[in-house]
Amino acid sequence: MAPHKLFENESLSGKLFVICSLSVIILTVLALMFGIFYFGFLGLFNLLGIQYDNLLALFLFTLLFLIFSCFADVFEKLVRMLLKDILIEQNRILNYIILFISYSAINLTVISTLDYFMQSIVIQFITQIVISMLLALLDIATD
Repeated sequence: MAPHKLFENESLSGKLFVICSLSVIILTVLALMFGIFYFGFLGLFNLLGIQYDNLLALFLFTLLFLIFSCFADVFEKLVRMLLKDILIEQNRILNYIILFISYSAINLTVISTLDYFMQSIVIQFITQIVISMLLALLDIATD
């Protein structure tokens, strides 16, 4: 039996159960990812001495960071595709340095934009650079 026929033969309650189950799984993963970023920013901001007005401001910063990062990820993929011809297969260290610099620049752009528009969070420029470099390391490590 063809795979697309399996779902067609299900009853309405079976289809709803599958759709709801997949929705719950996706929402759980998104909530877990948001929580990791939220508490990661909370700890990082406390370590680096970044001041924010309240936890709602940090919540909004994390939410906007994730939204802007989705668009930045598209740009990162574009940069990686453009650099594919330039990157040398034998020199992996140079490849990582180029990716680190491009990821840092993209993360710095996102963080600087959020810092500019959000008056409730104040991040010094040098701290923005440190955060963007840490996020770039995380991006490279998870690739």
